[in-house]
Amino acid sequence: MAYAARMRPGYAPRAAAAPADPKDFLARVVMHIPEPRVIQKILQHLAAKAADGRSPPASTERHPSAA
Repeated sequence: MAYAARMRPGYAPRAAAAPADPKDFLARVVMHIPEPRVIQKILQHLAAKAADGRSPPASTERHPSAA
């Protein structure tokens, strides 16, 4: 048994997009790649956050011999 998609009232299916220019497509993709300096800063930030998460929690209680 084949099922047909039900269309909502007032809904029009999208028209097929025209084929894009490969150079334009590549330019749009490359535009979203950050510069190496930015990537390095992000990695340093994430490494610092990870190291902070692995460190033991700072004790707020005073040591008994420090009285």
